[in-house]
Amino acid sequence: MQACPHSGHQLNEGVHTLERGLCEVCGRCAECCPTGALGIVGEQRTAEEILEIVRRDKPFYEASGGGLTISGGEPLAQAKGARALLSLARKEKIHTAVETCGYADWRVFQPLLGLVDLWLYDVKQMEPRAHRAATGFYNRRILANLARLLENRAKVILRVPIIPGQNDQERLISRLAEWIGGHDGLQEIHLMPYNRLAESKYAAVGLEYSLQGLQPPAEEEIQGFKERLEESGLTVRVGG
Repeated sequence: MQACPHSGHQLNEGVHTLERGLCEVCGRCAECCPTGALGIVGEQRTAEEILEIVRRDKPFYEASGGGLTISGGEPLAQAKGARALLSLARKEKIHTAVETCGYADWRVFQPLLGLVDLWLYDVKQMEPRAHRAATGFYNRRILANLARLLENRAKVILRVPIIPGQNDQERLISRLAEWIGGHDGLQEIHLMPYNRLAESKYAAVGLEYSLQGLQPPAEEEIQGFKERLEESGLTVRVGG
């Protein structure tokens, strides 16, 4: 029997086992896995190294109006690295965007105001208790940060995932339209219908997927939400 002392990955007569509770993310299990069944996804890079990759496509950004988008996970969880990368992109006049769930201290957002051209901002639920039940956190901070971004005239596209049984109620859309009506500056919303792409990702890392088998919402329902929000004078797109 061969074993990685850091990960609990064992090879015994051709049968592999992995004790995930012992994993220290050293990567040695992937190195010694003879079948390639295990692998490391992701890598550590400096801001300068990432920008070097981004810079290769700069002519395309200039022709299309595109640029650098930092997403995740949650990029503001690595705020220092995000700020360094955005600062470098700003110096080279590369358009910048950040995808975020908005759950961070305002002191994380504030230094980025002059570095981000576009915020792609998620709002999953308007009801505080429903938001906590679905995500583990209340949404007060998320909505407060969104309001402050708009007060600072940041360009924001709101992105609303529509998940059957979670936030596909007419009341959500009504509350969202009401909130938007009380805050100036928001012009565009993207409705993001639930899809099943995450199922395989959860399985790959050995996690249970709580929405296993859930089907995407009906097109008629999404169209109804779209029309309701368009009544508020907003540009509404499906997907994005």
